[in-house]
Amino acid sequence: MGLGWVGTHRHLPWLKRNPGVEVVGVIDHTPARVERAKALFRVREGAIAEGPHAVTWLDDIDAVTIATPPATHVALARAYLLAGKDVLLEKPMALEVGAARELAEIAEREGRVLAIVHNFQFARSTMRLKGLITLEGWGRSRPSGERSFRTHAAACPTGMSRFPWDCSMTSRRTSSTWFAASSAAASSWRWCMSCRGRMGAALPPRSRS
Repeated sequence: MGLGWVGTHRHLPWLKRNPGVEVVGVIDHTPARVERAKALFRVREGAIAEGPHAVTWLDDIDAVTIATPPATHVALARAYLLAGKDVLLEKPMALEVGAARELAEIAEREGRVLAIVHNFQFARSTMRLKGLITLEGWGRSRPSGERSFRTHAAACPTGMSRFPWDCSMTSRRTSSTWFAASSAAASSWRWCMSCRGRMGAALPPRSRS
């Protein structure tokens, strides 16, 4: 559900490549997006809907992926969980901690799977760093800082203004990350910091649809 950039460039391409998944249909509130996605990804069903109640083929599916704007995540995930469907939910899970806990409780009570798309958890770079820390003795992790670079002020979707970062800035400290506390890690970190400005300046603008 949700046929914007993330849905059509991330969720659907991966689902179509996975031999263990059959994509039954697509859902969006915009008719043109539904028809375009049906043709592009060759799926048989489409629904113009803002929730499970208007999906006439709901009984034909076991699970739903949600790639809609962040402010809609909780309501949609709740609705599909209560409709008896497993849910793969795009990050962020919710805009408030209490709402996230509510979703987890509903999933447990209903016996459904609720998974969140933390895609960098299994990225090659993340797995490599984990291996360096656990297998090559880089030491234990410590909190550090991270910056997120944006190419223009319109990069944040609706609802993200409630988070502690400002999309009008080119870069801003946004969250906590970690690195290994050893001489090797410190050297790598200093090298990364020294080249960050040059790397950031060379990044091309992200295309939008």
